[in-house]
Amino acid sequence: MIKKVQNKSMKRQINILVFAFFGFTILSACDSNPLENKSGILKKKEIAQVTQIDVKDSLNKPMSNPVMMKSVDIGRMFNAYFRTGQTNRMVELLDAQTKQKFTFSELEVLLKKLDYGYDMKLSGMKEEREFKILNFTCIIQQTKVIKQLKVKIENDTARICPKNISNGLIFQ
Repeated sequence: MIKKVQNKSMKRQINILVFAFFGFTILSACDSNPLENKSGILKKKEIAQVTQIDVKDSLNKPMSNPVMMKSVDIGRMFNAYFRTGQTNRMVELLDAQTKQKFTFSELEVLLKKLDYGYDMKLSGMKEEREFKILNFTCIIQQTKVIKQLKVKIENDTARICPKNISNGLIFQ
């Protein structure tokens, strides 16, 4: 009789352990939250506020959309070229008026002197006459700053119009 009670008790404990194990695995699989980072703190989803862009236009002219040029915005592309020292590619992204004022070698020297090696993220765009003003959220010396980059479409390609490149100012 005692063996029968012990046997039932043992079966019951095993059933409870099996049930707990499967319950735990199901709950842990369902508990994954895409908004939760590794430290367990929930983050708000960041949504870039960008004006609506005509899809047909951007497919026909892939370099005329300053927000998405070769799958990245022109400001971050310019920043990536700066960080990797590709000033010749940076010169290509400048507007015609700036290129007329300076020689290619002068522009390369001026671009090397820029203070432009910080992280930035596109946060919006507005149109002003023939220009598009791109707003970037930048982290400069642990401070969040909003910078505006003036862009013009020339020959179906987006070009940066620096504020005063001779003084090292790209943003407005």
